[in-house]
Amino acid sequence: MECKDNKDPSNMPIAFKLKVISENFASKLNNKLVEDGLTFSQMAILIFLLENSDHDISLKEVSEAAHIKHPTAIGLIKRLEEKGMVSSCVSEVNRKFRIITITDKGKEYLELSKKRHDEMDKALLRPLNETQQSQLSEMLDLILENMNSF
Repeated sequence: MECKDNKDPSNMPIAFKLKVISENFASKLNNKLVEDGLTFSQMAILIFLLENSDHDISLKEVSEAAHIKHPTAIGLIKRLEEKGMVSSCVSEVNRKFRIITITDKGKEYLELSKKRHDEMDKALLRPLNETQQSQLSEMLDLILENMNSF
């Protein structure tokens, strides 16, 4: 009886291949965050603050957006403040609220992180020519659109 090599990617179901790619990508990104002394939750908060910098953001809004409890948000913001990535101050409108703002250092970190993502994308796609990359992107778009159908 012949055994198939389970490590051979050609024998893996497509959904499993996507899972392995996703987990590997996430692991590499998480390792970079650990090296930088950040957590995934802290990174998510930085992104949220940057994307919503058009208005004052309260601690309550941060906790709701991150789907975390208020005390957890307080701890995350405190650690980000210690790293110089966010600042907080009491709202002049409502003294009960703290307004959270991303700092230039936080913005610079997000730019660095974006560059890392881009570099990882390039490395991941290096074996494919431009046509293949475009086709892969289109196919993945179709798969993503189809995810809700089952």
